[in-house]
Amino acid sequence: MLNKSTQKSQVAYLGPSGSFSSVAALKMAGNDKNLLKPQKNSLAVVYSVLDDKMPLISSGVLPIENNVAGFVCETFDLLLENDILIVDSIHLPISFTAYCLPSVDNSSTKFRVVRAHPHALSQCSKFIQQYNLVPLAALSNSQAVFDLDDESFALAPTQSPEFDNYKSFEHDVQDYLNGKTQFVKIVESKPLMITSTTTLDDLQVLGQLKPDRVVIVITPKINRVGALYEILLELYNGLININSLISRPIKGVDDLYSFFLTLETSIDCNLLKVLKAIENTSNSIRILGGYVDSKN
Repeated sequence: MLNKSTQKSQVAYLGPSGSFSSVAALKMAGNDKNLLKPQKNSLAVVYSVLDDKMPLISSGVLPIENNVAGFVCETFDLLLENDILIVDSIHLPISFTAYCLPSVDNSSTKFRVVRAHPHALSQCSKFIQQYNLVPLAALSNSQAVFDLDDESFALAPTQSPEFDNYKSFEHDVQDYLNGKTQFVKIVESKPLMITSTTTLDDLQVLGQLKPDRVVIVITPKINRVGALYEILLELYNGLININSLISRPIKGVDDLYSFFLTLETSIDCNLLKVLKAIENTSNSIRILGGYVDSKN
């Protein structure tokens, strides 16, 4: 069962307020701003969910993928290394505005630096190149705005009320239109490991949410020819479509990787049968969570 979930209600997110994470967290908190608890980084979001000394925080919100910049690798590492479970997901449209201090005139020759989260910098590379700016990574886009000086831009969400006291130099500075970022909601939970004796009852904590996407991580115990092929073959034979696939290195181990997969499936007998077959070929398998796809 989910630990302490009935005792807490607040939602942790990567702050300060005004970030895309805060927008996602607000939606997942039922639009109640009083439930939002900003944290300094993604690791702090996870720790606040797990920390018994923060008893009111029941969940956290983390970015997991952007359809321009790609996967957020830190989030996958945090999912693997902590006792947390994905229980919900949301996709947010992404558009960036270049902000500057209100005291600065609009002469672009004055600006030397652009501040933003690394993913924002990668999504606005054409703007950065156009003005020959030096990119500086920030912990969050909203923090980038609050750290502005006379020679810098900050890239942050368009039309965010938190930035009303700053000047908008240029809107829609992202490289591509229709950009979206997927955020996931996490809660504390014991790891859902797949073994030969696992039953559907063991997965009830997730099954009761009736997800149509299931996120898993598979770690081959040895590096051998055909390891990934055998995994994909079992999924193919089980008629389970793979929505996404990413590999991450095992920290401190050479030539061994974990495979994170998002599967288009529910928690059912077919999925369990397929995962047991994969586990039987020298693989460790853990279900990291699931959700109803918000794009449907």
